[in-house]
Amino acid sequence: MKKSFMTLAITLGMSGCAFGLSANAAEFPSGYPFNFWSDARVGEGKSVVTGRFEQGIEMAEINGWKFIPFAAAGANYGSNKNEYWNNEFIPEFGVKVTHGILMPVQDGWGNLSVGLRLRRDVYFGDENAGKNFSNKEMFIQLGFGGDWKSNDK
Repeated sequence: MKKSFMTLAITLGMSGCAFGLSANAAEFPSGYPFNFWSDARVGEGKSVVTGRFEQGIEMAEINGWKFIPFAAAGANYGSNKNEYWNNEFIPEFGVKVTHGILMPVQDGWGNLSVGLRLRRDVYFGDENAGKNFSNKEMFIQLGFGGDWKSNDK
């Protein structure tokens, strides 16, 4: 399973790079998409802070699908040391294809992404410190938003 996953990831990456390199130099790369999210909350005698930053390079676009290799880093910190997902740093890298979604609301946005990523969960500051894990993940992400109230005058 590990070898087949790695073979697939390398093949996708190489084919995407080869396609991107064949693009017109004036159009390559066509974008540097990034995203960031963070959350902080307090309640039930604990506090939790999470966040993630991702930076990619758009290598190619075919029929609205964009091929994007990316690197990301995330972190979770919580005052309750007994919760498994608290107090970790998560570096990762991967490849994804993403496509915009037409939304029924004015100024609405959305996209669908499918990809592969390699991540490392590095724990610190509690009984899980030193218990680091490497994960290979296939993922699907769906995001959308907008404003239900029309801006039409």
